[in-house]
Amino acid sequence: MLRRHLPLALCALLLASAAQARVVETRTQVPVQVTDRAGQVVQRALQVTVFRDDARRGALPLAVISHGRPATRAGQTGMGRAHYGAAARYLAQKGYVVAVPTRIGYGVTGGADVQASGNCDRREYGPGFRAAATQILAVVDAVQQQPQVRRDGTLLVGHSYGAIASLEAAAMRPKGVAAVINFSGGAGADPVARPGQPCSTFPLAQQLRQQGLHNRMPTLWLYAPNDRYLGQEVPRQWFAAYTRIGGVGEFVQTRAVGQDGHTLFTHFPSVWQPQVNRFLNRLPAAGRP
Repeated sequence: MLRRHLPLALCALLLASAAQARVVETRTQVPVQVTDRAGQVVQRALQVTVFRDDARRGALPLAVISHGRPATRAGQTGMGRAHYGAAARYLAQKGYVVAVPTRIGYGVTGGADVQASGNCDRREYGPGFRAAATQILAVVDAVQQQPQVRRDGTLLVGHSYGAIASLEAAAMRPKGVAAVINFSGGAGADPVARPGQPCSTFPLAQQLRQQGLHNRMPTLWLYAPNDRYLGQEVPRQWFAAYTRIGGVGEFVQTRAVGQDGHTLFTHFPSVWQPQVNRFLNRLPAAGRP
């Protein structure tokens, strides 16, 4: 009986491998200019990884995945190339061209820390998020120049700091951006020095309130309750600030995952993919792949 079923199992494995192999990974560079908190102009070429399911024909919408911000400068410079391979392949197989940039001050892109925001008790978050958002939108503009990429239906996806930066980019009302997905979004966190107690939560709430004022596109906020960076209650306060005067969003608290819920996006796709599938299926036709 086992021998009779081996060919079927082998065929299924080969088909699964072929489906996975359809996602092609390439690399490109996007020149960008930003201004830091001190008013210094910084120019750099962002290193960007692009994923596409080459079995799909015609122009596809774009998804940009934005990485977080390690708590230490050594962690930022040593992070290598932002990749998020499993999530990028999932979105590529949903019908997106997926771009994953490494921002200025991080890993292979290098350069100055343009997202530094000051001391823990008086963070000035605005300039850093604007610098990050400028980079996200530069990637959107550059990748959309390719003939196989649509100029509508763009999805911004962010993890941690990159999630708030994605909301900041959406608040700039870029043409063609349809929705934002926020995975464990926040800033000012240090899971070792201040577990579950991020710095300057009120200034970030004010930043999010302004983002919500200027952004009416749908957003999905996904957090795990055992997030060692942000805790359980502060993200809800940030979501309330974002939606208080106009921001549109859905807040989903998943079950606790692993030892640290901040790894929800990177390590627990089976937990978040059903929520993302439902969110994407509810988007207007122009915003879906």
